[in-house]
Amino acid sequence: MYKFHKLTFLILLVFMVFNAKSQYIKPNISSGEKVKKYINTNISKIKSIEPSTSFSTESNWMLSVATIKYHVEHDVPDNELLEKIKKQKNLLKENSKSINYRESNYKNPVTPIVKSGFVANWERYGTPPDNTMAISDDGIIVSAINSNINYYDSDGNKLYGKSFYDFFNDASLTSLLYDPVLTYDAGEDRFIFVVLHGNNSSTSTILIAFSKTDDPLDGWNIYKMKFKDLNSVSYANKWIDFPRVSISNNELYITGNVFYNNEGGYYRAVLIQIDKHDGYNNDNLSHKLWDKIIDADGHIPFTLVPVSYGHHGTIGPGTFLVSNKSAGGSKIYLYELTDDMENNPIVVSYAIPTEEYEVPADAKQYIENQSIDPGRLSLGDCRIMHGFFFDNTIHFVFHSEYNSSGYSGINYNRLNVINKRNESIVIGKDKFDFAFPGVASSSPYLSDEKDVLIGFLISGELTYPGIAAVHVDHEMNPSEHVVLKKGDDYVNIMQGDDRWGDYCGVQRKHNSGAPRVWISGCYGSNVRDFSKIPPIKIDNIYKSWIFEIADNNINDVEEKNLETKNKNTVFPNPVAEIMNIEFTLEQKKNIDISIVDINGKLVKLLYKDQVSKGKTHLSFNKKELESGIYFVVVSSGNEIILKEKILFMN
Repeated sequence: MYKFHKLTFLILLVFMVFNAKSQYIKPNISSGEKVKKYINTNISKIKSIEPSTSFSTESNWMLSVATIKYHVEHDVPDNELLEKIKKQKNLLKENSKSINYRESNYKNPVTPIVKSGFVANWERYGTPPDNTMAISDDGIIVSAINSNINYYDSDGNKLYGKSFYDFFNDASLTSLLYDPVLTYDAGEDRFIFVVLHGNNSSTSTILIAFSKTDDPLDGWNIYKMKFKDLNSVSYANKWIDFPRVSISNNELYITGNVFYNNEGGYYRAVLIQIDKHDGYNNDNLSHKLWDKIIDADGHIPFTLVPVSYGHHGTIGPGTFLVSNKSAGGSKIYLYELTDDMENNPIVVSYAIPTEEYEVPADAKQYIENQSIDPGRLSLGDCRIMHGFFFDNTIHFVFHSEYNSSGYSGINYNRLNVINKRNESIVIGKDKFDFAFPGVASSSPYLSDEKDVLIGFLISGELTYPGIAAVHVDHEMNPSEHVVLKKGDDYVNIMQGDDRWGDYCGVQRKHNSGAPRVWISGCYGSNVRDFSKIPPIKIDNIYKSWIFEIADNNINDVEEKNLETKNKNTVFPNPVAEIMNIEFTLEQKKNIDISIVDINGKLVKLLYKDQVSKGKTHLSFNKKELESGIYFVVVSSGNEIILKEKILFMN
């Protein structure tokens, strides 16, 4: 039985606002839970690869390959079973009468509010879009779909746009580039961009780009990780699909599903640990592969989803991951990667009961001209799409059947990593399909509330494919959904059943005082031939939109108050368990943070390092300290920045 290392003190560093460095140290997980458990060990060595090239904004060797329709498929472990279930659900959906919609689901009066929005990436010939985006503390947005990448400011002004082939500017990339994933590292104020290349063992490559600075226009450090080279024996006839990405204090995590060549079926899910600082510094990229992970029921998992920290900070060392069953089930699988790669980590897996979920039927879309039949929108399976970690809880989402109707709803989950309990709700509406969700925290930054905002795609019998959002409050009550962007038209790229979104981009702007969540998604639109009078419609395609969303009834005035209040403070006082320390610096300084007793004797040095200009927030677990009166002292040399008396209580 694995015993977790007992820390004398657990320091939780979350540097919250304005360029401050960010850190969150994950909690200990006790080994006494009454859930099924499995310990994965790993014997692969740490390897490294050299940087591929240094990106230049002037590069341009290939204009585009977007003159050919691309159609990216994502397979599953048991496609025959999935298709059998979906056939039954499609029949149920076709034959169903109006479902008794339960209005009581919507007990939350706080609905998402659109603060701003603008048209973003689109591609005339491609499906699915695979929308992904990230936004920096300075408000720079990097957005991608399955063929191109753009940069915008937060007002929607386009700063840059290239096809993937132009972006990477590498003549060896001659296969399909697809499955983009963007993330923003709040701890380092950098962007990371991951794209896959090729769908067989001879071409399968993971492309990883690290922005050189907080401004993507300054260029990127790019690495090509050939998949077969990660394990030359096991991967000689295999390729990787559907990457998921997260970050910790020191590492980047990339997961993916591995398949045999030539539709040979599913092999297993893999996890790659990567030293992110190597990428930022343009050094050889150290990495370690986990390719034999087993869930707590003894099975090979599918679609491992790693999670990043949900507010302004990072988890670590190590991380958490979650998975589920692609065709439906009654368990969620939690995985804890216990440390950074050089410290001999293990992966501990837990099987956690949850409400039963099933794969839905494919989605319908409105057709004004009933003589046209573009077919259904494919919903694929019900794999987990996205998640984040905050306050000992993993929030994650996927789509599954709603109300036993065949229609699709958003399956939102809160998994407590301490007590190993998962609670979930399915958010849906009669005669609508909700699908391909992403989730972000929408609680105020000084709060431990569990409010979230979920962005997703929506379609239905009387509506074209569009983009929507829903707010879920601390008590797990969803609001009524809000349509962010109505579809302009139906989609018919494949001249029949079409792929839908695959995923949406959803990210909190971490340093916003009031919650601000940004969402990128796709909607049904068209291209018209304006050479004709009147103009005629020639294509039914996807276009993309990016939105800034607010909720929690916090307006802009309150946001400014939140950002300026409690400039230097310790709270709560008295302290029962967790103490929060906040202070603001006018310039970067070397800082000591200490606890001293009433006689001035040092009890504990909490932190000693350089701190950036702006607001810093630190959380400290006092459980090892005796009850009594102490002083918290924040100093820089002989300068006392904060000294506050505080009472610790048991």
